[in-house]
Amino acid sequence: MTVPTTFAPSERIIVEWLRTETDALSETLLDESGYWRIATRLPAPLRLPFVVVQALPGGGSTGEAPINETLVQFDAYAGNQQDLHQGDLEPEREDGPHYQPDLIASQDLATLIYGLAHAVRQHNNSKGTLYGIDTSFGGEPFRIPEEDLGLARFSFTGLVVTRSN
Repeated sequence: MTVPTTFAPSERIIVEWLRTETDALSETLLDESGYWRIATRLPAPLRLPFVVVQALPGGGSTGEAPINETLVQFDAYAGNQQDLHQGDLEPEREDGPHYQPDLIASQDLATLIYGLAHAVRQHNNSKGTLYGIDTSFGGEPFRIPEEDLGLARFSFTGLVVTRSN
């Protein structure tokens, strides 16, 4: 039995908002083929750097008004693919590419998005309206170790207020 997957409306609204912040993010998250590296889940194959926007369970509320308050986690991943064919001590693994964490790029990207989130007042897009993001809820971006992935990850949480179309 297949269970349908639904994404929180706030996730779609946030992803769309970040994609419109072209001046600040296009050099970092838009590659030459027009592929945006912003989504609600980590993709395969991985193109770095990448931002994951994910609604957290239990943090939001929906009243009688069509306004949603949702806790949303922003994760900025960065790393550099390693070439293990040049005499590295570790033998080549068959489970996919290897990455070297890029802490500076991950922190810079998370800090940039944190600043954009802190400054947004109202944004309308095809998915709905973003009224604001309370970045004081979870604090500034912090590092989460990702040894298994070999990536650097910085994260922050915000209380997002949206209305879906």
